[in-house]
Amino acid sequence: MGKGSGSQTDFRALWSDDALYFRFIADDKDIQLGDNPDKDQAVLDSDRVELFFATSPELKPYYTVKWTRKGVLSMQKLIITVKLTRVGTGNITNRGEITPNGYVLTGKLI
Repeated sequence: MGKGSGSQTDFRALWSDDALYFRFIADDKDIQLGDNPDKDQAVLDSDRVELFFATSPELKPYYTVKWTRKGVLSMQKLIITVKLTRVGTGNITNRGEITPNGYVLTGKLI
């Protein structure tokens, strides 16, 4: 969200031994949604929330997950050479909901 836009995003997360649970509340009254037929490009062209994480202190591998307000998902594994490789999305569940002030996205990563 642009500087001075007055928009904000609240992120919360909880975890257990089995999963990471998360919630984004995005205050955005001018939501942009890309319409590119390529899903990954449409996500990049859209307002979105992103989650970055790694499974080791060395950041190898390093992951990024992006969601649009509709819960459209783009997940990529970032290799240190910046080569992008698709990884499975079967371990993520998510739900997007439009609100009067923007959108809420909740999910679970196992």
